Amino acid sequence: MKDKFIPFSRPTINEEEINEVVDSLVSGWITTGPKVSRLEKLFSERFGVKDSLAVSSGTAAWHILAHCLDIGPGDEVILPSITWPSMANVIELLGATPVFADVDKNTVLMEPSEVERLMNFKTKAILPVHYAGAVADIDAYKSIIGNRQIAIVEDAAHAIGSQYKGFEVGSHSDAVIFSFHPTKTMTTGEGGLLVCKDTNIMNRARSLSLNGVGKSAWERLSQSSASYELKEPGYKYNMLDMQAALGIHQLKKLDLFIELRTQLAERYQMLLSEITAIKSIGLVDYYIKHSWHIYVIKLDLNVLNMSRKTYIDKLKSQNIGVGVHFEATHMLEYYRKKYRYTTEDLPNAVELGSSLISLPLYPSLTFEEQDRIVNAIRAISE
Repeated sequence: MKDKFIPFSRPTINEEEINEVVDSLVSGWITTGPKVSRLEKLFSERFGVKDSLAVSSGTAAWHILAHCLDIGPGDEVILPSITWPSMANVIELLGATPVFADVDKNTVLMEPSEVERLMNFKTKAILPVHYAGAVADIDAYKSIIGNRQIAIVEDAAHAIGSQYKGFEVGSHSDAVIFSFHPTKTMTTGEGGLLVCKDTNIMNRARSLSLNGVGKSAWERLSQSSASYELKEPGYKYNMLDMQAALGIHQLKKLDLFIELRTQLAERYQMLLSEITAIKSIGLVDYYIKHSWHIYVIKLDLNVLNMSRKTYIDKLKSQNIGVGVHFEATHMLEYYRKKYRYTTEDLPNAVELGSSLISLPLYPSLTFEEQDRIVNAIRAISE
């Protein structure tokens, strides 16, 4: 009988999450309401901050924050090329310029030296990506920025639960954004979260997430006057109670999820170490807690004598799902053509963007399934 399909990712959803969602459905209140407030409170307590803002996606969190930072025409934002395109898209859509940086060939994190090379009087913010759950060296970026008025916004879409030098990711910078997409370490189906130390920015961001009126339907219809005022035009980026119902229990299990992911990641490290045609991405040399959102390997395409697509197709033919994290964003058609990038501009990102693949990694992945994945990789690679 054909082996059962092993997906690249599978969310871990149990009775607690299901019952909480059903409770929302039965209550008759399914949009932004008490469960969203509860989830935000849980995050604020975990991060030791006054407020956090749950929204419809990690991209929405970045869009609102970029708006609050007044990023616009004439401004530049430095970010690594190895990232999801939406992060650059927000910058572009606000009329600013995304400035792509090269990444470390070993860790795939944005090179501090690149920030130094690319920074100028137009730089409004830098947007480091905590790739795969490993935390970029925020202190190194701070040292380079010095006293300049440049915001550090951490893209922690991969790194909920990660720590940097003993503290939760985001503690060392101006703001941090999270994603709760179904592939992420914890999920709300879709969704994201913004944490920022500046109270004024958080208040403005909350208003912007609710069309600019500053009140959710729950607040207007259940807790206060139904009247409202418009402070400034905003967006429709609110999270639903049905989504927050998942997140309330996912957050409680986050540390367990990370522990299980770590066990699997360490086992991958051991099982794959002798396969010479592939290489696991490297670990940083400073203290972090790695949340292992994804497990990424780099293919030696010269040794394999095949393209990444062919390699992926061979794995898929054995009912094994994989991901690509990520293509080099600066070489995607829109950015390549508009800013006239070539393959020589960011060589590490170009090489990694054509050779990285992400293997299945989630708490319910069994050792038996992992062995099957490794055996398939060994057979294809040798």
